[in-house]
Amino acid sequence: MKSPDGLTGGGRPAAPQPVGGWQPSASGPTAPTPVPGRMHALRALKHPGYRAYFFAQALSFAGTWMQSVALGWLVFRLTGSSLLLGTVTFASQIPTLLLAPFAGVLADRVSLPRMVAVTQGILALVALAMAWLIFADRITVPWILGLAVVGGIASAFDLPARQTLLVELAGPEDLSSAIALSSAAVNSARLVGPAVAGLLVASVGEAVCFLINGVSFLAPIGVALWVKPSHTRAPSRRESPLEALRAGIGYARRAPHTRAVLPLVAISSFVAFPYLPMLPVFAGDVLHGGPQLLGWLNVAVGLGSIVGALAVAALVDKRRLVPRLSVGLVCYGAGLVVLGLSRMQWLSLGALPLVGFGMLSMLSAANTVVQTDTPESMRGRVMSLYTTVLVGFFPLGALLCGAVADRIGVGPTIAVGGAVTFACGVWLWRRLPGLRALQVGEGIEARAS
Repeated sequence: MKSPDGLTGGGRPAAPQPVGGWQPSASGPTAPTPVPGRMHALRALKHPGYRAYFFAQALSFAGTWMQSVALGWLVFRLTGSSLLLGTVTFASQIPTLLLAPFAGVLADRVSLPRMVAVTQGILALVALAMAWLIFADRITVPWILGLAVVGGIASAFDLPARQTLLVELAGPEDLSSAIALSSAAVNSARLVGPAVAGLLVASVGEAVCFLINGVSFLAPIGVALWVKPSHTRAPSRRESPLEALRAGIGYARRAPHTRAVLPLVAISSFVAFPYLPMLPVFAGDVLHGGPQLLGWLNVAVGLGSIVGALAVAALVDKRRLVPRLSVGLVCYGAGLVVLGLSRMQWLSLGALPLVGFGMLSMLSAANTVVQTDTPESMRGRVMSLYTTVLVGFFPLGALLCGAVADRIGVGPTIAVGGAVTFACGVWLWRRLPGLRALQVGEGIEARAS
């Protein structure tokens, strides 16, 4: 399964950076330098390869959101258990926690378009297998868990490759636009996929949603095999996989941008993201709705997510990325608190756009900071660590929150996660002066100046 998530030609090359660790500018903090040219949200689309990839993603993610809604409702229909919903999420995402760091080493060494084509092909087969099992009336919870693990292994290699591929398709100067637009594509699809899935599940059942998702993978697979990157990566150092992994972890432990951003992403992934697999229970048991309401709840998240992603894409000044990350965490947490306390459909539908706005503001800003502040030779490995904390901590949180929700209720569980996320945003805001002094979020060129 793809994660909702989310991720130029020309321009001066990045200044050389030490492979083993981060080094600050020799002259210390410098006065901010305005970003040359007028940055705008759609600038990454000028690259033909990224443009084709963007529209292929939008099509494929519509199928993925359909599958996500259908899977949640299928498990809820078969079991009626919050714990089992969390268990399925755990099975699909836990491989990322174990394998994503090694996937990053591979991403720094092989052709990224071909790596994406292979992983997307495996994910397509998983979706088609689910469709066949449901059509044949052979679907059981063990089958769901088994295929979730297979899909999770493919996703562990797919996510770092797709994130790092954005640099090759759009180049470093338009990377922030590419990341935010890709997030917007995911959530634009969220406006269509869940609503259509709700109608299909209510009328013909879940199998059609899995079938459509399996076929939709043909678009990104075709583009990945056809695309010609506009930016060529420098050759990576030839070192053993374990040495390469150790170097990447060492860099992430020393660099100020990863030390600030990765723990916050990990915490929000653990306590806030589990609201997603709990939405089917929330829609059914708390709001007394069905699959159509579940679809509209996802659409409400998507509306806010698009605004949040495009707001980050339109930023002119890179110095505003870290403050935007802080604001995103605060909005994300506040929205979840309101959602968790809500018992009315209209209030829940009103809170979820704020959740989506905060979530995508935070993710787009965090992703951009991590990629632009990381030297090219390390980017695949560092992005694999980002993927590990983003996706890998999610199943642990989903499993824990599912068990807690079975005891205290879905609403209070969501509200507690929101309160912790809100506190993280306030903490980051108070650290902004120190991070600004270290030029976090301004790119490796700023620190080298």
